[in-house]
Amino acid sequence: DEAHEKQSFASLPHTWVCPHCGALHSEFFPLEGHEPRVIDEPHEEPLITEDMTVGQVIQQYPATVTVLLQKGFHCVGCSANTFEPLGIGARSHGMGDDDVAQLLDELNSVARHHEDHAHVSLTAGAAEKVRALMAQENKVGSYLRVSAVADTCCGGMQHELAFDNAKHTSDAIFSSFGVELLVDQSSLEHLKGMTIDYVQHGDEEGFRFGY
Repeated sequence: DEAHEKQSFASLPHTWVCPHCGALHSEFFPLEGHEPRVIDEPHEEPLITEDMTVGQVIQQYPATVTVLLQKGFHCVGCSANTFEPLGIGARSHGMGDDDVAQLLDELNSVARHHEDHAHVSLTAGAAEKVRALMAQENKVGSYLRVSAVADTCCGGMQHELAFDNAKHTSDAIFSSFGVELLVDQSSLEHLKGMTIDYVQHGDEEGFRFGY
């Protein structure tokens, strides 16, 4: 019946194009005299491969640090991450081929999410604190510049916040809870996908960057 046909058609892994009329048809219901040409599903190229160094992975997709640390890659903040390919490093940690494949799947999943959410934002609490500081420092109407700069102490990156009245043509601009954020292109590679929160818990108080 009609309901069964619709259900069957929707469950097909492929449809095909009729070379005569160009129409899409189900392989369950071909038209007489029409020869099928199967359309394969598009192949999604990985963003991260095992021949990339750990340093390259972290630089391009900072959100992957959590996965790497969970898998025992404690070299994320040292100079060794700039020359050892990810695959060799994984196998030196005792991983087999299946483990490496799973690692790459997890890293690529995080990286794609990172690419799809390439923005920088504030939580409501952080935006409220920024507005309070703007009023306190007579900076109402200013941009909040968010930067990532090299930490010469441990070799990683540190984050900086500052009020700025000048927007450069190459700056990315994001709006979050009424606060406009400026991020230069170099910093954006390290910051995209991040959310800035303001934490007040016991003796801990300040802005915190996270995914």
